[in-house]
Amino acid sequence: MNKQNSFYEFGQNFLGPICSEYFFNIRTYCSQNNIDYLGFLAREGYLFQRIYKRLVAKSLMERLDSNYIYASRSFLFRLGMANDFSLEYSLSHSFSGSLKSLLIRRFGLTEREVEGLFNDEALKREWELPDQKERVKSFLLDASDALTKKTHEPLQLYKEYLQSTGLTDAKKPLLLDVGYSGTIQKLLTSMMEIDTHGMYFIATKSGEQIIQSNTVTMNGVFKSGVKMGEGYLMLDRSLFLEGLLTAPQGQFIDIHKSKTDGSFKFTFARKAYAQNNFQDLNAIFDGAIDFVEFAFKNNIRYSTSETEMLFAQYATKRNMLPSATWAMFDVDDAISGNPNVNPVTFFGL
Repeated sequence: MNKQNSFYEFGQNFLGPICSEYFFNIRTYCSQNNIDYLGFLAREGYLFQRIYKRLVAKSLMERLDSNYIYASRSFLFRLGMANDFSLEYSLSHSFSGSLKSLLIRRFGLTEREVEGLFNDEALKREWELPDQKERVKSFLLDASDALTKKTHEPLQLYKEYLQSTGLTDAKKPLLLDVGYSGTIQKLLTSMMEIDTHGMYFIATKSGEQIIQSNTVTMNGVFKSGVKMGEGYLMLDRSLFLEGLLTAPQGQFIDIHKSKTDGSFKFTFARKAYAQNNFQDLNAIFDGAIDFVEFAFKNNIRYSTSETEMLFAQYATKRNMLPSATWAMFDVDDAISGNPNVNPVTFFGL
């Protein structure tokens, strides 16, 4: 079979049903909750925005104000290095190593930047997270003057960018992401002081949560109330989804403003295999988008158990995955301080 046809059919069969159910739920939620804005969070939002545009063009979904929003945990963590609320999230993930390594890998600072913030003795000190979260937080907050000076300008610029996307003008914005704990949604809610809704494949906790003085509402389409490692396969092996649901660029890491025309300019981390072979990933996306349109036109629905069974076939059996796709699943795991992870080998398929 032609390689591009193989990618296309894989997109139809694997991503198609999952994405169609996700969008059926978005359409219903928007109607029932008077949602007036859709925010497609990078990088999963790249495919979601393409699907939405197709459905709107075919009059299968209502047209709402919408935008693709550049965001990443690493960038938001960096902006919140001197913020007690943000540090609760940025220091919760496991890590073992020096402060210097933590600041570079988790907060996206450069070696030169960290050496300008702390002395050699502090940078060499070893930490274990999340066991020493409170001590690391206290250590960073003690340096809040220097950290605030470092983050103030990019924070103000990023807020200006978010305002330009229309997010802050919306009365009921819905942010679209794969999942799972809504960290980016919560950090954006806190930063912009707005109420937000979020729609995820899986949510570790659905419903309303008060974030400082605002409300975050999270929804899980396929499952809610589960955590990684508790045996729910779609979450435990979600790397198969995260690897594919990406954009042409690497992880968003910084924002600047053009001195010539005032436009926002974005900086990205290095590209993974999928970005370097994006024509192949596009063929997968084309298959998924065509399937979603077909499902909407013919009202083809999948129960959650059917979707879970479909996912399990691909996430547990190597022969279900076309060999040409295996390298596409590479996921950047820098937040945990690890190199790229490929679920095909990680799970021993």
